[in-house]
Amino acid sequence: MTRINDLEKQLSQRLGFKKIIQRFIEKLAEGKKDDMLQYESTIEALQNKVSSHQSLNEKILSLTDAESTPDEMLESEE
Repeated sequence: MTRINDLEKQLSQRLGFKKIIQRFIEKLAEGKKDDMLQYESTIEALQNKVSSHQSLNEKILSLTDAESTPDEMLESEE
């Protein structure tokens, strides 16, 4: 796979992770605090997705060239 295709794939995956993370955040906001089991499982799933998202950001940064890295860093923090 070429470097550009790999970068595009990573960017697409990152967008997917962002959407999943947003859904987990919405689920927590809507959830009932008295259902601790559901709350804790959602928090754990959210932590796993955030960790995967951070790892993906690192891979994306390694695939970008030096000139675009600052812009990519800003975008990856959004």
